[in-house]
Amino acid sequence: MTILQINTNLAKSQIPDGFLLRASKETARIFGKPEAHVSVALKPDQLMTFSGTTEPCASVEVSSIGTFASGSNNQKIASEITELVHNELGIDKKRFYVVLTDLQADRVACDGDLLAKFFK
Repeated sequence: MTILQINTNLAKSQIPDGFLLRASKETARIFGKPEAHVSVALKPDQLMTFSGTTEPCASVEVSSIGTFASGSNNQKIASEITELVHNELGIDKKRFYVVLTDLQADRVACDGDLLAKFFK
């Protein structure tokens, strides 16, 4: 289970057609998970600053169960998510942070069931 959330000050009209579906496929590839276990949310038109200016910027959070705790793939994942955001949205790589959040399976639910029962 992986969630990619992007907040950006780009206008909705500046978001490329098909971005969400491409981002979903790419996130599934990066994590080696079925796309059925990926959620992508994009919030354009946000009032944001980064490094003291309002030029195009973003805030990116990637959340996943049991992925980041060991730290072994964190650099690779951060790099690939950075490339995805930069290449698709055209935001300079120095104009956003990528936050990697490890989720606990007993604190995430889908269809009314905690995902912990799938991670035993």
